[in-house]
Amino acid sequence: MRTVAPRGSPRGVFEPEDLAVAITTRPLLFALDGLDEIANPRERTEVDDEIRRANARIHAVTRRTVILVATRPGSVGSPIWRDINFATLFLGALTPALRMKYLDRWSTQSKLTPSEVAELRNTFVLPVKFAISAAR
Repeated sequence: MRTVAPRGSPRGVFEPEDLAVAITTRPLLFALDGLDEIANPRERTEVDDEIRRANARIHAVTRRTVILVATRPGSVGSPIWRDINFATLFLGALTPALRMKYLDRWSTQSKLTPSEVAELRNTFVLPVKFAISAAR
């Protein structure tokens, strides 16, 4: 994979103009991960909307740039995975360890109380324990 080096900019400085040149002169992939990890629904919707606007601006000048958004379904008003301007791929379930890691991060970002965290942990852990015992 090649990186895009700015032309005419001081070493290590990448200006908005450099991005505009790169978008119009070569194929690019923007990989965005973790949209579902934004706990605040309003903030998640704002980021989602900005991704859509950026996609529209980029596709107005080129079709050689792809924006890949990795997210899990969640409660957003108008989910990006239902937008006709984005292709949708569905991935498998999270492993038990990843489920707990996700829960811990989300709980911290959401500033939940210890009792709220305990209740969520029970919700996350019980199906995992059931699935493990059912598999035996």
